[in-house]
Amino acid sequence: MVDARVSTSLLPDVLRHNWGWLLALGLVQIVLGSTSICVPIIGTVASALFVGWLFLAAGVAQVVHAVQGRAGKGFWLHLLSALLYLAAGGMIALYPMSGVLTLTVFLAAFLLVEGGVRIWLGLQIRPAEGWGWVSVSGVLGVFAGAMIWSQLPSSAVWALGTLVGINFLFSGVSLLSLALRARSV
Repeated sequence: MVDARVSTSLLPDVLRHNWGWLLALGLVQIVLGSTSICVPIIGTVASALFVGWLFLAAGVAQVVHAVQGRAGKGFWLHLLSALLYLAAGGMIALYPMSGVLTLTVFLAAFLLVEGGVRIWLGLQIRPAEGWGWVSVSGVLGVFAGAMIWSQLPSSAVWALGTLVGINFLFSGVSLLSLALRARSV
């Protein structure tokens, strides 16, 4: 086991010595995020392709698992599940725009439910410090989910790409600032 004192004392040295790579990664993420925000269809299709390939990988893993345990109970159900993953992943990977609408519906539903849960949580922890921020983030989540939901199916073209772009942009800015701080230390 690594001593916590050693790992925390090495962290600033690692950042100082590798600040250039961190800076480059931040810049790449800023460019990717900006591109995805400006042309959201690119981020949307990339997200759909990523999900499709994840489903394909999960399907292959499930086939391997089913074959390895074929002597036990549930072989045919495991194999059927694997084939469903492979079929869904293949369809999304080959025809990403067809999968985008489904992913956008799931995203809108997730934002609505998760936003509602955060509002409820914020009200439950009230008057603890920060309860208002939790509630506000929930309201924003519900607003985003409702906006995406109300504009379906047209929101399928921009929603995933825009949100992925925002995430990349903020991540890139944080990495950029960390790199510049590490350089100056």
